[in-house]
Amino acid sequence: MSESLGLTNIEKEYKGKLPPTFPQSGKTIDFILISEGVKKCIEAVGRTPHIKKTLGDHRGSYVDINVAKLLGIGKVDMAMMPGRKLQSKNTKATKDYLKQTRLSWTEHKVFERMENLCEDLRNTKIMTEEMIETYNKIDRDVFRLCLSAEKECVHVSTRRYAWSQKLDQAIKKERLWETIVKIGWDTTNSTIQILSK
Repeated sequence: MSESLGLTNIEKEYKGKLPPTFPQSGKTIDFILISEGVKKCIEAVGRTPHIKKTLGDHRGSYVDINVAKLLGIGKVDMAMMPGRKLQSKNTKATKDYLKQTRLSWTEHKVFERMENLCEDLRNTKIMTEEMIETYNKIDRDVFRLCLSAEKECVHVSTRRYAWSQKLDQAIKKERLWETIVKIGWDTTNSTIQILSK
């Protein structure tokens, strides 16, 4: 049936035979089925040993997919991206950034909040709506704190266009909206609407 849907049993293809789900039975009841397009991007396939404990009573399975090949993405040199203010070649700014990030994460209890979330997840075994909201809050805080640390550690020219007040205002608005979009603030907020005028 899987072949009629264009799916391949990748373990059989790679290993020549299917590994048993349980050592005593010798039968396989877990399968990894993939499409022909994904098959070209597989780098490794396997299962955890029978003695390895997992969350369930079945062996863990894995497929290592080369995502760059799958999506047709080339390698990007992060240091050469022209829009980045913080460059890894600037060792002083990088050290300052890491120090500032650690301080702000400690001050905002990022590590403690992440550990609490992980502990809650270990206890409940499922991600509740409340946990998802907590995760998203931590993620937003981390993003905001990293941007703040970058601004403090990298000197960026604040170009003022004295010869054109309209251009100066337009650039300030553009920078404000760029920050609002990056942070993900609600754009219907009245304070943001006032600031953007």
